[in-house]
Amino acid sequence: MRVVIVGGGPAGATTAETLVREGDEVVLLERDLSYSKPCGGGIPSTLVEEFSIPEEILECRIREVHFYAPSGRGALIGLPQGYIGTVKREVFDGYLRQRAVAAGAQLIEGSFTSLEVGRDGVKVFYRHQGVEAWISADALIGADGAHSRVARLLGLERQSGAITLQEHLALPEERTTRLRRVDCQFYFATRVSPDFYGWVFPRGDHLVVGTATRSDGKRDLPFLLENLKASAGLNGHRVLRREAYPLPTRPLSTWTRDRVLLVGDAAGLVAPATGEGIYYAMKSGQMAAVTLIEHRRAPSGKNLGEYQNRWQRRFGRTFGLLERLQETYYGDDKAREAFVEICGQLDIRQIPRVSLDLRRLKGSLGKAIAARILLYLMGHLLVRR
Repeated sequence: MRVVIVGGGPAGATTAETLVREGDEVVLLERDLSYSKPCGGGIPSTLVEEFSIPEEILECRIREVHFYAPSGRGALIGLPQGYIGTVKREVFDGYLRQRAVAAGAQLIEGSFTSLEVGRDGVKVFYRHQGVEAWISADALIGADGAHSRVARLLGLERQSGAITLQEHLALPEERTTRLRRVDCQFYFATRVSPDFYGWVFPRGDHLVVGTATRSDGKRDLPFLLENLKASAGLNGHRVLRREAYPLPTRPLSTWTRDRVLLVGDAAGLVAPATGEGIYYAMKSGQMAAVTLIEHRRAPSGKNLGEYQNRWQRRFGRTFGLLERLQETYYGDDKAREAFVEICGQLDIRQIPRVSLDLRRLKGSLGKAIAARILLYLMGHLLVRR
C-alpha cells in the first residue's frame, strides 16, 4: 500500500514511521522543512518514554509547576512520578521526520494543493520548487494542522479554536545558568486570559511566555500578554521573537472519509483545559496508521471510522473530563481562585495530574479517581459560591 501524508510535524512523522515499519510505502509531504511551529514546546514524560525520545532532544526537565490565582496566591505542585520536558520544535520535528526517513519513508518538501479521491485510489497534487506535480496513492493522511487544507477540501466542518500569542524572552546572563532547574508557571486570571491561562516555560537559554483566548477575543491578546508579563515580573525583558498560532479546542465530529484520515491538530485533537497537543498528535498518528493497516484491502470511510472509535475508547473520557474542568473553573476569577486553592491544599497529587497527565489513570480504578476529583472540584466551587 502507498500512503501520502500531508504534513511533517509530530502527527505526520509518527504516522509515517508506523506505516513503513509495517511494510507500506510512504511519501511524507512537508511544505517547509525549515519551519519552526510556534508552540510552548512542553511534552509529558509519558511521550518521552512511549516514543523513545533521546535525552539530547530535551532542553529542560520540569519537576515542579507553579499555579497562580488571580489574587497572586501560588500553589507549588510537584511531579514526583514524571516531568514536563521542553523542546525546540524545529529540532523535535526534524528528529521525528528523520527517524521516519531512516525507517523507509520518502520525504518531499512541497506544498499540497488539492486531491482527487476515486474508487481505486487518491491523486495528491502539490507544488515543488514552483513546479506542479502529483502522486497516486491508496490512501491519504491529513496531518496539516489546525487550518487543514485536506479537511477543507473534503468539506469537513471548520475548526473551533483559540488563538495563542507568545514571546521568546531573553534573560540576564546570570539567570540562564539556572534555567534547567526553573519550574514552569501557569497563571489563571481573566486579566491574563478570559477563558484559558497564561504560561511561562524555561527553554534552555531563554523563556517562552504566552497566553490564549478564543478567536473572537484575539484583538485583546497583546494586552493580555502584557498583563501576564507584569504578573510574572518579566516586563522589560528583550523580546527575541513574537508569534501567534491557532489552537483547536474541540475534536471534529468526523475525521475520516473514503481513503482519507485526519490526525493531530487537523482533527482538532488538542486536550481541553491544558492545550497539550503533541502527545495526542503522535498517538492519533499511531492509531490512524494501525487502522489503515488493518483495512488495507478496503479503506472505506466506514472501515476507517474504527480509528475514531479507537481514539474515543482510549481518550474520550479524558477529553470529556478536561472539558468539564475547563468549563467549571476557567469562567471567572472566583472559580480560578478556588481551583488554585484546592490544588495547593489537597493531599491528592492526582489533581494537578488530571490536567497534566490524566493518561496514567487507567482502568476502572483510574476512572473512579478521576470522577471523584472532578466531583470534589465542582462541589468545592459550588460551596464557595
